[in-house]
Amino acid sequence: MKQINTLYCVKTFRSCCRSLLFLSCLLLPAFAGRAQNISLNWAKGIGSTDLIGSGTATVDGAGNVYTAGYFMGTTDFDPGPGTANLTANGIDMFLAKYDNNGNYLWAKKIGAASYNDQAYAIALDNAGNAYITGIFAATVDFDPGAGTANLVSNGASDIFIAKYDGAGNYVWARNIGGSDWDYGQSITLDNTGNVYVTGSFVDTAYFGATATANSVVSAGSTDVVLAKYDNNGNFIWGKAVGGSSSDDGQKVTTDAAGNVYVAGRYMLTADFDPGPGTANLVAGGATDIFLAKYSATGAYIWAKGIGGTGYDAPSDLIADAAGHLYTVGSFAGTVDFDPGTGTANLTSNSGLGDAYVAKYDTSGAYVWAKQAGPAGAANGANANAVVLGAGGDVYFTGNFNGTVDFDPGAGTANLTATSYKDIFVAKYNAAGNYLWAGRMGGIPISAASNCGGRTISRNTAGQVYVAGYFSGTVDFDPGPGNVNVEAAIGGSTFIMKLADGCPSYSTLTQTHCDSFSFHNVTYTTSGVYVDTLNSVFGCDSIVTLNLTINHSTVNPVITGAYCDSVTFNGVTYHTTGVYTQHYFSFNGCDSNKVYDVTIKGQSSSSQLDRNSCGPYVFNGTTYPSSGTFPVTLTNVQGCDSLVTLNLTVNPPPVATVIKTGSVLTVNNADAYQWINCADRSVIAGANSQTYTVTATGSYAAVITKNDCRDTSDCITVDVGTGIADLDAVNRLQFYPNPASAGIHILTQHPLRQATIRLSNVIGQVLQEQRGQSGSNFYLDIGAYAAGVYLVEVTEGDKASRRKIVKQ
Repeated sequence: MKQINTLYCVKTFRSCCRSLLFLSCLLLPAFAGRAQNISLNWAKGIGSTDLIGSGTATVDGAGNVYTAGYFMGTTDFDPGPGTANLTANGIDMFLAKYDNNGNYLWAKKIGAASYNDQAYAIALDNAGNAYITGIFAATVDFDPGAGTANLVSNGASDIFIAKYDGAGNYVWARNIGGSDWDYGQSITLDNTGNVYVTGSFVDTAYFGATATANSVVSAGSTDVVLAKYDNNGNFIWGKAVGGSSSDDGQKVTTDAAGNVYVAGRYMLTADFDPGPGTANLVAGGATDIFLAKYSATGAYIWAKGIGGTGYDAPSDLIADAAGHLYTVGSFAGTVDFDPGTGTANLTSNSGLGDAYVAKYDTSGAYVWAKQAGPAGAANGANANAVVLGAGGDVYFTGNFNGTVDFDPGAGTANLTATSYKDIFVAKYNAAGNYLWAGRMGGIPISAASNCGGRTISRNTAGQVYVAGYFSGTVDFDPGPGNVNVEAAIGGSTFIMKLADGCPSYSTLTQTHCDSFSFHNVTYTTSGVYVDTLNSVFGCDSIVTLNLTINHSTVNPVITGAYCDSVTFNGVTYHTTGVYTQHYFSFNGCDSNKVYDVTIKGQSSSSQLDRNSCGPYVFNGTTYPSSGTFPVTLTNVQGCDSLVTLNLTVNPPPVATVIKTGSVLTVNNADAYQWINCADRSVIAGANSQTYTVTATGSYAAVITKNDCRDTSDCITVDVGTGIADLDAVNRLQFYPNPASAGIHILTQHPLRQATIRLSNVIGQVLQEQRGQSGSNFYLDIGAYAAGVYLVEVTEGDKASRRKIVKQ
């Protein structure tokens, strides 16, 4: 049968509807609307043998992607055919760079042995320098090159801020921290290159390696820290805000005027004025969201609280040129997203919380808030990152399970996760209206996959980059195609590049003979073909052509070598030759099949008669008994040769010699030969059943029966003294022989304190009966395998030996 291969092709067309396709463009439903969508440019996976966490990723003006995070074990940072392994000491951080096509450029490892060093956030300046923040412990060399740039943590873990150039070379590094656990969560730059970092700290945090005047003190368990450095790493100022419970800064951003915005979580009552004033916010639930604005000098401007009775948290924050704020995260229960006097309640659909995206103006006033979440107590959705596009469009990413309607308006835009957690990327316009949403997730055979978008960036050409984590096998194509990437054992991070167009999708199914022309391209093989073209509305349209080509031309010649004959489609060929069959196919196309036949030979049969004195081996098979057996062999022509084996298996004779004085008598057989046991030499003329010994020595008889031979035990005869053995003075009988269950031993005169032994042919004693008296004995041999055994009866210095056959 001919195998049909499925091809997946991508082509770009510069004009829309031509010739045949013109009508298709008008009729295909996908071309009838203006709904926007995304398409995948590429996706790359970076995996570890133990653990890898993607903290963050961003993109420069040339489309190069920088990513930072942490890993354990050994990780190959080259997602292509090459290898770029780094091996962590405990948990180490990494910084890596990839080009606009996702090709590996370089990767750096930073960390100390057996400690927990992690990068959580990254930012770039216009020169392509990378700035990262996170946590480190003990002493860490932040120079991944040949130099040394050690920072020593003040406590369990410190915040670090580090700068590297576009080649990954060390520029500078600073630390913030005290005696406890301190975390750097977010980093950003303003228009003049100043660096801002936010996170959380406990007790006292020092802005440097030693206790100096540059420090802040927390008001409670953990507080928010906000610090500013110039582009050379010089400390400018540091601030702390919070209350008596746990508060932390999650994201920091700036606007064109140099104002600084922080988003995070707080509990109970927290003061967000780092100066002498008071600006308390009171949480309404377990954790609430805060948004706070500070001047370029760190002075308090305003703070807003958002939350309900559950756990509510922001994941990202970004400001546009006018100072409008966009934040994403998750919430549970009912939350009023209007921090002012108005009410803007959203109620989560899911038990584990919904994703939200919200917009506020430069004074913190509510503009709009939208949610996306699945129904079900065990389901949830999280929005983890946000970026802005042209005209104030909002892109955000995260993860979800279940089915989520990403259209917050009257429409429906359902996406259904296929694994434990799937990735989503969505786009809303500046008014919060739905534009598109795409899903990337586990394929059906990898339903236990867990994946999510962690960060999102956008280049000047409008292409979107998403980074995050995944396990199992994930299809990263949000469209109808498949781009499957399999995670490493310890999990993987991913980077993917998406084209933000507005493709619509349609499917065309065609069946033709020989070939099919579609948009000036002629296809001659069956397959699934994907064409990308411009629709009548100026947006990309993707047409999937499901094409079946049934061939009417001559099929490939079927060549084979056969024995005797061969039958194709009811026709039998007995001789070598080339044969053509013509038929009308069920698919509507005439077809020819050509058979190049070689009759290499004929099968044969023969008969083989064999006699054997025991199990017979033929063609590698052992036959233990007589019978007629068919055996199939291969002759020199490669054809079957049937041999009928007629086998007669004769039981081997057992030679038993009886001594009467100097006369030796052996049991009845077809032929006899007496031998001298001293040198195993043949005694000339001694070919009778009896032999009279004329010289003292040891003698045995060789008997032949049914072409099978056996040699008796050696019998010692002393002609000079006439001393008799046990048989001579007490004639012994052994019967039956052969036997299957047991042997009876009869004596002419009773034995006293005799010993009866059973041995195998190699002399191993299998059974021994001592102290036997009487004239009738029984030896049980039923448990032993078929074969020849030796029975020895001894009384005093006299002995008698016999061979017996166990059937």
